Amino acid sequence: AITNDEVKIYPNPVKEALYFSQASNVTIYNTIGEIVGNWEDASSIDLSKFVVGMYVVMFTNNNGGEIKRVKISKN
Repeated sequence: AITNDEVKIYPNPVKEALYFSQASNVTIYNTIGEIVGNWEDASSIDLSKFVVGMYVVMFTNNNGGEIKRVKISKN
């Protein structure tokens, strides 16, 4: 099982691709809590078409349980 300390994301702020230290289930929310992207078993995601601003990246396990939540800035 993935733990909070095991998932690293980079770069932050991000312009195009956001990378993870290990494959994860990932959901991205905008600042008002709407889901703007969802990926399963991803090791990177393309954010180049996302609007500039702040987002919350949430990592979940296979049961949907939250592992880690990180704020990122899209430039």
